[in-house]
Amino acid sequence: MATITLNRPEAQNSLNMQLLEEGYAALTDAQEDPSVRVLVITAKGKSFCSGADLKMVNSWNKNGEVDKEAEKAFHKAADAMFEAIKNCKKPIIAAVNGFAIAGGWKFGDEEFFDVIRRIVSCEMGMFDSSPHESFLFVCDRNPVKGNEGFDNYGLHIGRNIILLLDGKLDRSELYGPSMSIVAHEFFHNWNGEAIWPRTSEFLWFTEGATVYYSYQVLLDANIITPSQYEKQREAIIRRYSDNAHLDSIPIVRAANSDLSDKDLVNLLYDGGFLAAEALDRRIEQVSGGSARLIDVLNWMHENAQDGADVNVLAEAVSRTTGYDLSGFLAEMILDPAPDVLDHN
Repeated sequence: MATITLNRPEAQNSLNMQLLEEGYAALTDAQEDPSVRVLVITAKGKSFCSGADLKMVNSWNKNGEVDKEAEKAFHKAADAMFEAIKNCKKPIIAAVNGFAIAGGWKFGDEEFFDVIRRIVSCEMGMFDSSPHESFLFVCDRNPVKGNEGFDNYGLHIGRNIILLLDGKLDRSELYGPSMSIVAHEFFHNWNGEAIWPRTSEFLWFTEGATVYYSYQVLLDANIITPSQYEKQREAIIRRYSDNAHLDSIPIVRAANSDLSDKDLVNLLYDGGFLAAEALDRRIEQVSGGSARLIDVLNWMHENAQDGADVNVLAEAVSRTTGYDLSGFLAEMILDPAPDVLDHN
């Protein structure tokens, strides 16, 4: 076995010409060595790799003009190393020991880690627990965006969080509402995995309450400001009010697993957000401020191991507050455009 180690921990193992050339040489040697049957690629430090060395890239810009020869040489060296990995006839194991991001992102992996750390710490505090001993975050550019899709996608699979982000995301957006996708997918560890929906008719809560708390978490973690939170809330209200399906489909019927109908997806998420907000306020009101929706979620987390639906939610509210809000829940989710969610 041969081990190839990225050894620029002081630069987050970012790629420069020396690393690319030495990496290519090491790969070639291992490929040609008959005693090597398996290759392991790992790295020193907290980061596995943070993409191109931005200091090097910035050095190419002189007097407003890019050094095309230097840029061309870098891409040639990068292509050579990546092709060597792709065409290697021996098994290659990537021992990823930290963040593997960038490659054109306009922020550093330490900054991204700071955002994730704040979100994770905040959500674990809300439930006073961790659903898994460790987590893996995988981040890449979103290949489907613009008019045909969403700029940012996320997927939660057990302890793995997959994030497909807009490739144009910059540092200002790293500390902004765009990071709700991180908070959203991590919150699904509880509301979605531990508290799993028995049927698609409960997805309005699984997704809606998760959207609701994803922005609350960003606010509590000082990733967004109160004014940014309010702008996001107003945008959700506008999108919900203008939804093409608002007057014909209740949110309990809005689940759309293939994401083919963007308006239907928005009805589920936006309507679910507003329903969660309305339920949170009603819980606070009837309990005299002694309980909130997060307390209901904690009860469900501890007691709904067999899955959840609206009846389990109603029971959780009753156990938490001492009040029966099943009629209020039915009003929110069973009728199209319910008055309780009307913000006009």
